[in-house]
Amino acid sequence: MILNKFITFEYKNSDADTIRCIYKWYMEGFGEKAIVTKLIEGGYTNTIGKVSWTPSYISRIISNKTYAGYKGYFKSRTTDFLEHSREKLDEDAHMYIKGDWEPIISLEDWEKVQRIRMTKRREGVIGHNRGKGKKQAKDKWCRKLFCDCGRTYKRYKWRTNKDGTARYGYQCRNTLENRKRSFRIANGLSGEGFCDMGSIPEWKLAYQLKNIMEYLVQDTDNVVEELYSTIEEMYTEEEEHVEQHQMERLENEQKRLEFRLDSLMDKWLDGNVPDDKYEQKKKELSAQLDKIKQQIGSFAKPVVDEVKVMPSAKREQKLSDIRETLGGMVDLSKEDIDESFVDEMVARITPTEQNVYRWYINVGGNGMLPIKFQKKDYVLLDELTLGYEKAREYRRQNGSYLRTNQWENIKVQIFVLR
Repeated sequence: MILNKFITFEYKNSDADTIRCIYKWYMEGFGEKAIVTKLIEGGYTNTIGKVSWTPSYISRIISNKTYAGYKGYFKSRTTDFLEHSREKLDEDAHMYIKGDWEPIISLEDWEKVQRIRMTKRREGVIGHNRGKGKKQAKDKWCRKLFCDCGRTYKRYKWRTNKDGTARYGYQCRNTLENRKRSFRIANGLSGEGFCDMGSIPEWKLAYQLKNIMEYLVQDTDNVVEELYSTIEEMYTEEEEHVEQHQMERLENEQKRLEFRLDSLMDKWLDGNVPDDKYEQKKKELSAQLDKIKQQIGSFAKPVVDEVKVMPSAKREQKLSDIRETLGGMVDLSKEDIDESFVDEMVARITPTEQNVYRWYINVGGNGMLPIKFQKKDYVLLDELTLGYEKAREYRRQNGSYLRTNQWENIKVQIFVLR
């Protein structure tokens, strides 16, 4: 049954009615994602009064026996009472006892929903280890795409060619789960925190990478010279900024440790912490505090200001390294680009609503790739504008076509390692 967004839903008066509605839809065969769409289109608010729903939110609701009138125990356990840290336990460890409040749904309905969940889990619809750690995306572009709103992308089948080959597209998970910002605003909902990013066909990503690599290969000398001059101009300013940031971080850490020591002593004086635990924790915190103070002291030493210029020998070596990297290029004339090449060359791609794509490319730098992606490790090198004629020719070479009304010029910003 397809419900129009302008229909007034039968349940919309209270949080309890919303919970009943979610269980009802799930038993009717709607999945978590489909239920999210129905709730958003119907203007249903969550417990804090916002029209904001995600599949994981729905999953927690349909697995919570509290709604059937039962109190849950052993859902988590304390791992360190001094650190106040806890860890969640598997569902198998949970224990439920009948409560003294009026249930929102019947026990029969709750158990029916659990049987449906278990069936989907066995069939692979629900990942058995979901929520126990973030798995790396299998698709090469999903591993690189991060929307300007901060969310990752999901791949879906765009279409199937006449020869039977599948073509894929990518969509921001924010718009998938919450609909576009423009849709929400048009329906009287808040647009804050949401985006208007459209879908991206896979071929556009391959086409952009092809143009980026052609640019870098043809103009390697000028690219490197421009990169080095940019680094040299920013070097002193960047060093000062980094040192200031590090000093602030250390001072904040010192305050935090001093506060924890005071708090630990108060608990010990009140008899809430045993002597042996107190001495052990006090020793650990004091050692951490001494280390932080030493690091702060090292920043206080006077330093001679000097502009650090990259030696010519090192500059030539970097030029050689980049040429060697770019020399190992694969065939970029095809839409199906080698996965290992994408992983090696591309650190991140950030599409924006202005049809600007920020590409962070792993060239330049000191020969060692950063362990974790950080924007500050990259500098803007240049911006390319990709027009219709060249894009149409690329599509034609790959056995497809491109109409003028299907194209809007793309701006590609190339960021390389400092």
